[in-house]
Amino acid sequence: MRTTYFADVILPLALPKTYTYRVPQELANEVATGKRVLVSFGGSKMYAAIVAAVHTQAPQYYQAKYLDAVLDEAPIVTARQLAFWQWLASYYLCGLGEVMLAAMPASLRLASETQVLPIELDQEDQQHLTDEEARVYDALWIQQKMSVSEIAELLDKKTVTPVVKSMLEKGAVALEEEVHERYKPLLKTFVRLSPQLKGDARLNDALNTLNKAPKQQDCLMVLLQQRNPYAWITKQQLTKKHSLSASALNGLEKRGFIQVQKQAVDRIVATAASKKQVVLSESQQTAADQIQQGFSQNKVALLHGVTGSGKTEIYIQLIEYYLQQQKQVLYLVPEIALTSQLTGRLEAYFGKHLRVYHSRFTNNERAEVWYKILENEEVKIVVGARSAALLPFHDLGLIIVDEEHDPSYKQQHPAPRYQARDAAIKLGQLHQANILLGSATPSMESFYNAQNGKYHYVSLTERYGDAVLPEILVADMRIAKRDKNIRAELSGFLFQEMEATLARGEQVILFQNRRGYAPRWLCNTCGWVPECKNCDISLTYHKYRHQLTCHYCGYKMPPPRTCMACGSTDITMVGFGTEKIEDELVLLLPGVTIGRMDYDTTRGKQSYQKIIHDFQDEEIQVLVGTQMVTKGLDFGNVGLVGVLSADQILSFPDFRAAERGFQLMTQVSGRAGRRKSRGKVIIQAFNPEHAVIQNVVQGDIKSVYRNEWRERQSFVYPPFCRLVGLTFKHRDANVVSDASVHIVQQLKTKLGSRVLGPEAPAIARIKNQYIMEALIKLDAKIDLERAKLFIQETVAALKQHKSFKSVRVIIDVDPY
Repeated sequence: MRTTYFADVILPLALPKTYTYRVPQELANEVATGKRVLVSFGGSKMYAAIVAAVHTQAPQYYQAKYLDAVLDEAPIVTARQLAFWQWLASYYLCGLGEVMLAAMPASLRLASETQVLPIELDQEDQQHLTDEEARVYDALWIQQKMSVSEIAELLDKKTVTPVVKSMLEKGAVALEEEVHERYKPLLKTFVRLSPQLKGDARLNDALNTLNKAPKQQDCLMVLLQQRNPYAWITKQQLTKKHSLSASALNGLEKRGFIQVQKQAVDRIVATAASKKQVVLSESQQTAADQIQQGFSQNKVALLHGVTGSGKTEIYIQLIEYYLQQQKQVLYLVPEIALTSQLTGRLEAYFGKHLRVYHSRFTNNERAEVWYKILENEEVKIVVGARSAALLPFHDLGLIIVDEEHDPSYKQQHPAPRYQARDAAIKLGQLHQANILLGSATPSMESFYNAQNGKYHYVSLTERYGDAVLPEILVADMRIAKRDKNIRAELSGFLFQEMEATLARGEQVILFQNRRGYAPRWLCNTCGWVPECKNCDISLTYHKYRHQLTCHYCGYKMPPPRTCMACGSTDITMVGFGTEKIEDELVLLLPGVTIGRMDYDTTRGKQSYQKIIHDFQDEEIQVLVGTQMVTKGLDFGNVGLVGVLSADQILSFPDFRAAERGFQLMTQVSGRAGRRKSRGKVIIQAFNPEHAVIQNVVQGDIKSVYRNEWRERQSFVYPPFCRLVGLTFKHRDANVVSDASVHIVQQLKTKLGSRVLGPEAPAIARIKNQYIMEALIKLDAKIDLERAKLFIQETVAALKQHKSFKSVRVIIDVDPY
């Protein structure tokens, strides 16, 4: 008897579990774990699913459908990767399909497209078609098949569902699902001299044959002048560099004098390595040896090195060691902006072995990197943002998480809402790889683990070379405001230091953690402020677009000339963002090149790279930016750093405000004086006596941790508990309020006072969805896994409640 096989597959949908399909006998030898298979789900919709397991057990509660096809010759998801996906789904309380959607490039996630086919109607039935339907019907008979998007283009309408539905009811059309392979290798045309022409006599005969075809003769001569005329060279290179005509090359091909062939090429071109070895200072070498000592004890190593201490050089030496062991290396950075500068440094050492991976690449570029890693041949090092941890590594030897404290490692939307640093540690365990966390301002959790001996702690307290830590000063904005000594939102003290720094030929970085021109317009007569019609938040003014914009939903409106409440013309702008600073400095510092680095100026694929390179090449003298300028960038000529709104950073309603404030100000301070002269940092504050500001000035990281440690232990916050956040969303404020109260009451039956809320957040409506929040503290006295499972089941049960079926509940494990 033949054995019947079944496959559990992961569908690219937010489903809580896998779905089982029957394997046709003819595909039994092709189906394997990690391959993509084509399946129908939810009616006739087709999906490319990943095989999670193959077995002989039929599903108990439903009749298994046959899977339709196997899409891959070899698995494109590894066994370790599937185990990692399972852990992510389990720990962060989401579906495997959601992890799959986050992990795989869109080019590899196939989904079917609905195709519309014509059905022959007699003349009488055709008369019942409307003008639009008749137009579609005629077009279908010409083309035989059209997609819904093509019909929309034909009718010049955004939605054509009613038209297609009506034609279905009249029996004029039928529907089918068609799947298209999205990823295609990049093909280029290559040319070479035909091997049949080898030998002087044959070449002379060929040249003589071309006496009456001078252009073809020229082409042949150009090919003969190449270093190896029998090696493949791109047709584009020949035609552009040597101004050869395509028709002449076609003529040579017809005569059999050249061979032409299409070949797959890399979309991302790797550069050759130019440096052989990195030389460490004595303190760096000591730190590197201590890191290896921690690795020998199978511990995560935490490298606590001050800004500018040369942590990257230590990373490079470690990478070289693991490459010699034929191991793969994952190097995580928190921001895409960091990959640009870092890649240049790493390419000099590792060349073609290096690839970069992040969301700014096209889908095909990301798919190409995916396959390169899967092949496990040339590419050994991957540098990238958090999504790089989801690539199909075979044999990781080392994972580096640089700037491990950075909140950007936390995925906010959509699920899985994973913390890439923590996920990387689990990934390292699955691969039995060593893990190195690096930061000048470690997170409370990592520092706590180091103090308790869970992590191996390594300290690097001096800057590389002759550089010294910058001098940090505080500008009292109360005095500056009283004395009217403020220019372009800068205190007179900071502005004078800027002028002196620029006069010395050095550069300046100004950090303001708010983009746009002004956060609010205000009527001075009645106090009216323009607000978003979809969200409970004031609109931010962007001068370059001359628009008021909502940073949550994108709603825009032109700035009003008069108050829309009382009609007054006395309207002023309140507050300032990076755009306003840039705009005013252009007027105050004529002849000085001002640059801006924020979300608005870095939307393009290469925009990060251009701004960083321009500043590095000193084409920009003053760089104004948001958090992007604080993160690990290395510039040699920065003499001054200004922090413009320290109070705003520290007053954020978050239990991590002090920790994050210290990290941000210390990190941006570290951009100053990294080479020759000592840098200077000026922090503007209305409360210069604030303990955190004084800790930054004194470089006293231990006091910050000591104070935070004491407070968090008293009020039970991480690292003394695990947090799970619940966010409830609905278009009706009463429904979302009732649903959140209902869930919290259910949770309190087992978790008691560990459940806080529900409460409305500071912004209680976004995109016309009202929001309520609850927070659950899971301390050491409770079984974490059982508690999380109870939370997940309680939330799932809400869908059974008729009144709350449409309420969306988001579970966020380890929020903030």
